[in-house]
Amino acid sequence: MKKFLMVVITVILLFGFLGCATKAQEKNAQDLIAPVMGADGVLRPNWVFQGRDSSEKHYSVGFSDPLVLKSVTLKKAEASARIKMAEWISTTVTEVVSIYVNDSSDEENRKSFDSYKSLSLQVSQATLSGSVREDFWTDPEGGIYVLSSIPKANIEQAFAEKVGKANDSFQDEQAATEANNTLQELLQRVLYEED
Repeated sequence: MKKFLMVVITVILLFGFLGCATKAQEKNAQDLIAPVMGADGVLRPNWVFQGRDSSEKHYSVGFSDPLVLKSVTLKKAEASARIKMAEWISTTVTEVVSIYVNDSSDEENRKSFDSYKSLSLQVSQATLSGSVREDFWTDPEGGIYVLSSIPKANIEQAFAEKVGKANDSFQDEQAATEANNTLQELLQRVLYEED
């Protein structure tokens, strides 16, 4: 009986220690997202780590370590956000073109893929001119986080213009129109399905 009682007490103590360890881990996780006061006396906004969602805009967060001048640090953080935005646009357009080419059964349309190869880079460059800095936050060490956005409508417009030029390579005007409509529809799905 004493052995049984000792085993029960040992098990209870073991679970007690494990429970304390779990609470300590939960507390450490909460410390990671604890409120932080920035260098300018502003609490860290949620968008710094969580970004922001919208059906109308795409958001990107950029960061720069502190540099000699705050204005240079801010410009570097903005550039970081724009690079992330350009990567997202490029990936989105490449995905749309890949879906279109893979689903296309017409050999003529497959051959026209060459005219779409540079589309993602062209759309990214054309679209980024419409990006804006929504907000920024300076961390306690002087690093800067920037929240930038771009309207999804700008991406659609740049895409439509570039696809129209790429479709000039089609021999058949009807094929060009069908390709344009299909690509626009795919872009709509890809842009707005993530929201």
